[in-house]
Amino acid sequence: MAPAGGGVWWGGHDTVEGRIKADPVYQRLAVAREDRAVFLPYGRPVPIGGALSFGTVLSIPWAVDQIVPRLVA
Repeated sequence: MAPAGGGVWWGGHDTVEGRIKADPVYQRLAVAREDRAVFLPYGRPVPIGGALSFGTVLSIPWAVDQIVPRLVA
């Protein structure tokens, strides 16, 4: 969990977000009930998770630029 009381998830496949959100255990979490989770796609449409996994001098700043607006929203 993030210090602000949210959750950040990134998965290896484009269907991960839907599967996590459909899971009854996830649905019972406060972060899910209060819509405080951020899902970072690994592939399409924007490969933020991939950029984090690559961990290069170019991918990390790009990923941060993509993630910050999602955390603020």
